[in-house]
Amino acid sequence: AGAIWRPVTPVTLRLDVRYESKRFDDDQNSRILSSAVVADARADYALTDLASVYIAVDNLTNEDIETAE
Repeated sequence: AGAIWRPVTPVTLRLDVRYESKRFDDDQNSRILSSAVVADARADYALTDLASVYIAVDNLTNEDIETAE
């Protein structure tokens, strides 16, 4: 899920939140990885109609996300 907000014309703020449920690490479904909620943020500033600059932060809360055991 996400939200986009444009407080003034050249600025766009974006917040995305995603949920990763418990899932399996292997093809035999024997190793379970824990679930996690992750939030990402981004701010864009439009320089022209064709160019912009941005800053982004992934995983704002520094949530531990299991990728393998």
